[in-house]
Amino acid sequence: MEISGQFKPIDWQGAKKFLRGPAAEYEINSTPETPSTQILAKEAARRGAPGGSVFVTDWQNSGRGRRDRSWQSLPGMDLTFSVITRRRVAAKDAPLLSLAASLAVCEALRKPLPESVSIKWPNDILAGERKICGIICECSGAEYIDYAVTGIGINVNSRPEDPAQEDKKSPAPTSLLAETGRTFGLPELLASVLGELDRAYALAETARGRAALLTSYRTRCGTIGRAVTIVTEDGNLDCVAVGISDDGAVVVQDADGKKRAFNAADVIHARLKGVI
Repeated sequence: MEISGQFKPIDWQGAKKFLRGPAAEYEINSTPETPSTQILAKEAARRGAPGGSVFVTDWQNSGRGRRDRSWQSLPGMDLTFSVITRRRVAAKDAPLLSLAASLAVCEALRKPLPESVSIKWPNDILAGERKICGIICECSGAEYIDYAVTGIGINVNSRPEDPAQEDKKSPAPTSLLAETGRTFGLPELLASVLGELDRAYALAETARGRAALLTSYRTRCGTIGRAVTIVTEDGNLDCVAVGISDDGAVVVQDADGKKRAFNAADVIHARLKGVI
């Protein structure tokens, strides 16, 4: 499918005028169409591209999310980009970068949607009960991280009746347009997320910062206190999410009162009445 001529090309460099402080140093690389910004960013990171390199596209036609799920954006309507980060973060703290990214997007989206945005552990962003953003964070390094590549896909100006990228087991996804009734400038939203991302990632470099990061994440995490199903390769567990551990795992309590922590699992929120 070719998109040339179907919509006005986006001026992604226009995001620079909205960036302040350290985030103003981000280097924005854009392309009209690509299978995946994550692939572009990882290839550039392996070649030595600096931290703060951003890869953004008008249309990502074959994106992938966690556990190799597909993530398809709509041409010219949604925000899909990947960022290279090079910070002195121990490999054992790598999971916190994923939490930092979700916190950053949550804070950016709470500006237009102050009441309804929350995080579904580990890094899905919900507006109410519906997914509005997916995030993937991939790291490389041994004792310390050499680089992290964070891919972010936000449904912005697409409509509920447009083709969706989610499986039918979850509530139908939503978008900023669907939630607010108005359209948004993608370069300005990109700048807003990058500014929050820079602040959140800086916290991961120090013990005090990591503690502050976890405190903020727990505040925004809508999974805590919810009845959930934990899905692992060993089976499913119906339980209640009771917290987030200091290493970023979700802590749950089963019907017998036993607590367990999961660093890697799918979490399904129990469906609330009235949500389709």
